Amino acid sequence: MKRFFATALSLALAASLLAGCSSNLPKGYSPFGPQASSEGGAQQPQENPAPENPVQVPAGAELSTGLAVINSVGSSKDAGEEDGLAQADSNVVAVLVDADGRIVDCKIDGVQAKIPFSKEGKLLVGTDTMFRTKQELKEDYGMKKASGIGKE
Repeated sequence: MKRFFATALSLALAASLLAGCSSNLPKGYSPFGPQASSEGGAQQPQENPAPENPVQVPAGAELSTGLAVINSVGSSKDAGEEDGLAQADSNVVAVLVDADGRIVDCKIDGVQAKIPFSKEGKLLVGTDTMFRTKQELKEDYGMKKASGIGKE
């Protein structure tokens, strides 16, 4: 009897390990390639143009990289009489400094992921939804109209 329970427990643990290896991502998903949007069409891969002012670093210079990712879910809303919203705001800053501590280059980007859900707790967007960053959105970000200098 003891052997039966040990065998059953071993099989259950093995099955749970294998279940953990499964994925609910769409077939062919890659974070680096074209993505299928929630409408079913594939997004075109975006090309990253060369920077307007490439960083000039002397050969052999000692450089250090700093990275910060700041997340907030403070704008999320509970579901009550109306549907709820799970919102994650993430800001990413990467800094390159030289041996004297001077900033050589700095990149800043952010993403606002809004995930609405029903009063019953059902997601109202597809699990394959990809949220674009502010740098990826460019003009579609829509802040130009609020800008005092007319820039995004």
